[in-house]
Amino acid sequence: MALTKLNNQSLSAVTSAGLPIKSGSIINVTSSRFTGTFCTSSTSFSTTGHNITVTPSSTSSKLMLFNLGGAQTYAAVGDLRVRVYRKIGTGSFSDITGDISRAYLASAYYIPLAFSYTDTPATTDAVTYEIYAASGNGNSICYAGTNIDSRQELTIMEIAG
Repeated sequence: MALTKLNNQSLSAVTSAGLPIKSGSIINVTSSRFTGTFCTSSTSFSTTGHNITVTPSSTSSKLMLFNLGGAQTYAAVGDLRVRVYRKIGTGSFSDITGDISRAYLASAYYIPLAFSYTDTPATTDAVTYEIYAASGNGNSICYAGTNIDSRQELTIMEIAG
């Protein structure tokens, strides 16, 4: 079998040829860091202000959402409930996960809070995910907390369908 030497013009033609992307390949990664603090004692869900937006390249794409961070309470017992809400295009936010994560704290304490979720929005419009939180027992609880290193990191990986 003969070998072919590629020059710069040949290489440009190969890389811009629009070759198909294999299903399951990661085609986009987006991150959003939240360094603020959201504290509540309400048992009703409200936005933490932490969101991330991605525009899928295909209607068959899957979006894998990862959250890493923490929760903190100043009360005797804290119970943080977390949900992911989604908005497609100019639509409105709606809950897509139910209680995806729940952090129980036995005393004034800071604990890690992590979760993942895979979504198939079937659109090429912008998709915004927003983290909502509530207290499970009416005591004050914080998303991200107030430690020096407290932050939440949301990452979305777009997976080719």
